[in-house]
Parts: sequence; structure tokens; C-alpha cells
Amino acid sequence: MQKSIRFVPHGCLSEAGTVPGTSCRSICYDFLAMRNAFGSSIHVSFLLELRMSYFVIMIVFDASTLILIAKAELLDLFLTRVNVPVAIPSEVEKECCGSKKALDAIIIQKALDDSRIEVLTVRNRRLVAKLQADFSLGKGEAEAIALALNEKAQLVGIDDKNGIDACKVLGIAFTTAVGILIRSREKGLLEGPDAIAKLVLLAKYGRYKHSIIEDARLKLEAKS
Repeated sequence: MQKSIRFVPHGCLSEAGTVPGTSCRSICYDFLAMRNAFGSSIHVSFLLELRMSYFVIMIVFDASTLILIAKAELLDLFLTRVNVPVAIPSEVEKECCGSKKALDAIIIQKALDDSRIEVLTVRNRRLVAKLQADFSLGKGEAEAIALALNEKAQLVGIDDKNGIDACKVLGIAFTTAVGILIRSREKGLLEGPDAIAKLVLLAKYGRYKHSIIEDARLKLEAKS
């Protein structure tokens, strides 16, 4: 049986979405109500079993995480094993594939060409502008979060610090490139030495604190 990835995200999942007449404040209230009802840890696997039209089963990536997992040679594994659609906004496509000579850009472009990642346009420009202003986000990060809200996505892959803070405030579940690596190892998709080698690449290209890398190393070695 082929194994697939189900993520336990860093943030808690919520019903946050840009429903007409819904403000960011009410989105936070919805998140808090859901957290109180179901506890502080709401797993993706739980929501994947909810067949409600309200939920769109989707993972949205920011450029930061997408580039990192491409550099660490994790992207193909992720796309092969994850069992939900993966999407990015137009600005993230530009940020990832602007430098055509970079290997990670070529890898990401191939995934786009093969329709393994979908590019979606964020039409709510007011929301993008507000996210940029409120959380000091770049355009790509703001579009990724706006897309997640608009599409009611279950998870955002993001490594930008301000973007992570925004996800926490808005109650959007998120993961990082390191989180994807650890989860892949936990699911038995990577052998120990291979996982450690990919962690070295993430440490090289990512802006991670030493403590985060060392904690990840311990988790990866614990599975050996």
C-alpha cells in the first residue's frame, strides 16, 4: 500500500474564510469557538473526513517553503504522497520561477507544467493589501494567506516569520519546510541518513535558528 502524508500542522485548523460580511475579527472569533469546542489541537486527518461543502481540501504554499523543499529535494516526494490539491497564488509563482537558471526554479516550474501544483489568482486585492499592512508581509506571503482564506484551505506552507505570525493570529493552520521533512520521516517515506542530509540542506538555505535545526535533528534521529 502506498503511504500518503497527513499533516498535524503547527497551527490549529479553523473554519476561517472570507465569507461576505465576515471580518478578520469574526474569523478569529470563529477560530476560538472551534478551538474551545474541539480542543487546542485539531488534526488535518479529522477535517479530511468532514465532507462538508464549506471546506475545500487544499494546501497553499508561500514561496519560502516551496523553494526550500525544492532545494532540499523534498518537493517531488511531497507531491507524490500528499493526497490533496496543492495551490499557489500568481505572485508566488513569479517569486519561485523568476530565476529560470536556478535548480529549484526548474523543479517548481516542472511541477507547474505537469499540473501537480495549480496557480490561482487572488481577486480580493483589498484583503491582500490589508494583510500586507497589518502584518508587514511581502506581496507573495499576503497572497498566499489571502488565497488560503478565500479557498478555506486546510493548510499553509510558510516559513516567513511575519507570515507565520499572521497565520497564528488568523487561526490558519500552517507548516514549514522542516515540518514537512519531519512528517515525511515519521511516515516512513525517508530513511534516517537521507532525512538528515535534507535537514542539512534546509539549514543551509533556510533562516532557521540553531535550536530549531537541532530539535528537528533529534526528532529525525529518534526514528532511526
